[in-house]
Amino acid sequence: MIRVRQSRLRPRYKHGCGDRCGRKPGYCPQKVNIRKETKGTKSKAGKRPIGVPEELLKLLRQHKEEQARERALARDLWVEKGYVFTSPTGEPLNPNTDYHRWKDLLKAAGVRDGRLHDARHTAATVLLILGVPDAVVDRIMGWEPGNSARMRRRYQHLTGRVLRDTAAKVGGLLWPMTADGGAEATGAFQALAGVLVYVARIGEYLIPFRDRGHADFLVERWRSERPGQTAEVEEWDRWKWEREGPGGPSTVRDRLPDRRVVHHAHAAFLPGGAREPATRLDPWSVDAWEFETDLYTDQVVRWSTLRRLGGEIDVRASGTDEGAVTAAFAAACAQAADRAKDPGKYGDSDER
Repeated sequence: MIRVRQSRLRPRYKHGCGDRCGRKPGYCPQKVNIRKETKGTKSKAGKRPIGVPEELLKLLRQHKEEQARERALARDLWVEKGYVFTSPTGEPLNPNTDYHRWKDLLKAAGVRDGRLHDARHTAATVLLILGVPDAVVDRIMGWEPGNSARMRRRYQHLTGRVLRDTAAKVGGLLWPMTADGGAEATGAFQALAGVLVYVARIGEYLIPFRDRGHADFLVERWRSERPGQTAEVEEWDRWKWEREGPGGPSTVRDRLPDRRVVHHAHAAFLPGGAREPATRLDPWSVDAWEFETDLYTDQVVRWSTLRRLGGEIDVRASGTDEGAVTAAFAAACAQAADRAKDPGKYGDSDER
């Protein structure tokens, strides 16, 4: 078990040089931390035990071994304060460290940009999918009894899987199994049990359809526009797709996927504010299907600036409105250039 007892506070510094260095307090060579490292949790419910899956325990044990090697390398420089995650000398990490690691992980995984706090929404929704009782959810999430119902409404999202599982339970109650273990022979159930899933294999994508005509149409369109790439229709039985298909039965389509013209723009700025010359100078447009998650978006515009490990600032903008993307990209580039020049202003420095 992990026992949550305290919260880590972000450091706050003052000059140790008498304000003679001309820098911000966080960059003073003799800076002095004037804030304590930890404080109590936000509420009484925040002090709680949380069960840990065995696979996570294995990772924590591996981390402990790696930290022991760091301790041996640091020798007399190591300060033992009992933290699980530390600097190379045992000091507690700045609370913004996990934010930057989170952004790096999202980029490495090739998924959409999101807030670190969004993972808390995911955790609450996973507990809902697993059918964990509300009282247990409240303890795990650290919600006060008086506010727990409101917090569950805020954090737990009714996914398609939850709705399907509920429908299946209702169906099992109204149409029970027969004594020999088979389902009652209703016409609707027989039709469902015998259905095939028609899978359009489009390069690396598998797009399942209930109707063969939809799969054929998508494959023919893909072949005509991208000659030389894999495009074919496969027939899977329903049970095989539920066991092996990515996403399971929820992904089987009754219609063709949406296709949009999506406008993209990308740039990178080096430390100091200069734009990296290797990136494209102008926005570009592409016809994208909704299953192409790296290209497709149904939003008018979205943009982000992301700090890389080397200090470079990555800028991306995309959307269905070309003018909005162009304007957002210009604003994002201005912010990225300023962020590259003054990382401390945006909390990018772990030493701040």
